[in-house]
Amino acid sequence: MAKVQSGGQVAFVSSGSRPAVFHAIDDDRRTIFRFSASDTHPTLIVKLNETQPVYRVSLVPGSEMGQVNVYLLDDLPRKATDLDAIKPLTSIVNLVVGKESAAEFAPQNARYVALRWILAGPSAGPVKVAEVSAYAQSDSRRATDFLAIANPTAASFQAVEPPDVAVVSE
Repeated sequence: MAKVQSGGQVAFVSSGSRPAVFHAIDDDRRTIFRFSASDTHPTLIVKLNETQPVYRVSLVPGSEMGQVNVYLLDDLPRKATDLDAIKPLTSIVNLVVGKESAAEFAPQNARYVALRWILAGPSAGPVKVAEVSAYAQSDSRRATDFLAIANPTAASFQAVEPPDVAVVSE
C-alpha cells in the first residue's frame, strides 16, 4: 500500500521544501526529502486519521546522520521546541544510507508520530530522508496508511500541502 496514494500526509516539517515533503512518505526509496542544511533539529510529524496502537517506526535515511528520536503523541505540539521537554519513546541508531532502520516497542496508542534527527556534529550537508513508516498493531498495515492532513492552529507550525498525486492501484 503506497502511503501517498492512501491519503498519507505530513502534518509538520521543520525546514526544507514544503512541496517536496511528500517524498518522505511516498513509498518510493528512490525519492528523498531534504531538510535545510541550517536546521539543527530536523523534525517531521505525521498525523494518523485515528488513534492507533503503534508498535514500530522505521525510516530509510538518504544521508549520513547521528540518530533519530521517536515520539508518539496524542496532540500536535504548539511549537517544534515543545519536543525538547518530552522524553523520546525510543531512538533509531546505526543508520545506513539507503537501508531501512527501525525501532520496535510495546504498542502505544498515538495520534501523531514525530521524528527528530539528532546531529552528532556539523554535517556535510542537509539531512535527507528517503522513507518514513509507522506500523499499527491492529493489523499488518502501516499506521501511516491512516495518515490525515493535520490542521495545526499554532502559527509556528506550518501545515504542508503535497502536490496532487494520481491514485495508483497495487
